[in-house]
Amino acid sequence: MGAYTGALEFFGSPLDIVAKEFNYDEDNILILRGDIAALHSKYPETYRNLESCTHHRDNRTALQYAQDLVASWLIEDYF
Repeated sequence: MGAYTGALEFFGSPLDIVAKEFNYDEDNILILRGDIAALHSKYPETYRNLESCTHHRDNRTALQYAQDLVASWLIEDYF
């Protein structure tokens, strides 16, 4: 189980809603929503960063890696 799935179970609600409650930036909210098209058009730098981080992830897609990363921040910020 990755951080995204674990955080979904922990919070019991959509993670983009939780991120809004924690005042996360919109690019992180778009990542949690899985809205890669909006991320690409509104936040091209964030999108490029995700696409370039292949050396930090395993067999997950860039989006899955980013969702796990942002979800782990939600857990950290909760505690």
